[in-house]
Amino acid sequence: YDPTGQMVSLHARAVRAFGALPKGLSPRGFQLGGLVFADGLGRQMLEGHGHDLLRRAFLLIAEGGPDFLSAATQSSDADESAPAVLGIISGSWTEEVARRVPDNTRVLLAMHGDDAGEKYATAVQRTLGDRCQLRRLKHGRAA
Repeated sequence: YDPTGQMVSLHARAVRAFGALPKGLSPRGFQLGGLVFADGLGRQMLEGHGHDLLRRAFLLIAEGGPDFLSAATQSSDADESAPAVLGIISGSWTEEVARRVPDNTRVLLAMHGDDAGEKYATAVQRTLGDRCQLRRLKHGRAA
């Protein structure tokens, strides 16, 4: 989704090993820079709706497609305390996406413990740290 919650691209993911082929692909001629994976509430947040639900819940930002899918499918669509879930990959997190996150949102960062995860966490912290409540998951638990 783009920062306004509009679907503008797709991303295919290999579910089994294919040797030297990529793990994931976007349509030819399209890039994922500035686009995020978003569940229903995450998309509503990007569109500028759903802020009342976010006051009762939180925003989970996951690194990568598989972690996004895992997080986005943990709760029922009817669960009003379920988090909004965004997934980010290289180039996804932008100032424009950050501006769509309401002030005072509780944000849980689920990033990998590698250099890429640190880079993503730093970008989110830089853009949201002064106006949202940030926590970071480390090795499966909140830090």
